[in-house]
Amino acid sequence: MTWVVYESSDPEPVWTTRLSGPAQVAITGAGGTDEYRTLASATQKQSPLPIKRP
Repeated sequence: MTWVVYESSDPEPVWTTRLSGPAQVAITGAGGTDEYRTLASATQKQSPLPIKRP
């Protein structure tokens, strides 16, 4: 899985990746690189929630 990191003049980067199926996630916040890596690792180890259709 590849994470793309977007940086701008905003001090908080955005990390994003596509998960299996139609899911894509983005994380941002006031953490440092180590915290982003921890959250990214934990996120990609989990399965997306099932799609609920009415």
